[in-house]
Amino acid sequence: MISFTHWVVTENGRIQARMESPFYLRRPYDLFALLDQETRRNDINSLYKDLITRKSLIDKKWSGVEGASDVETRVYTQDPDCLKAGMLLTLI
Repeated sequence: MISFTHWVVTENGRIQARMESPFYLRRPYDLFALLDQETRRNDINSLYKDLITRKSLIDKKWSGVEGASDVETRVYTQDPDCLKAGMLLTLI
């Protein structure tokens, strides 16, 4: 994370942390929250990496599902029982 994306200069010239930043402190007087910022940032980074990994797995599985819809058509056109019946067995 780059620190300059977490701070903004207000119209009054004050420098403030952005609310969506992991470095934003709801209670700026809380020393433990200040000391825990790095842990919170590391947790966010690991969650983000986990979500990216899950997304790629879902995308791979989804591409397999999209290709599986063609399997049904191939089975119906090549299956000897379907060809003998002259129609889909699910319609009988």
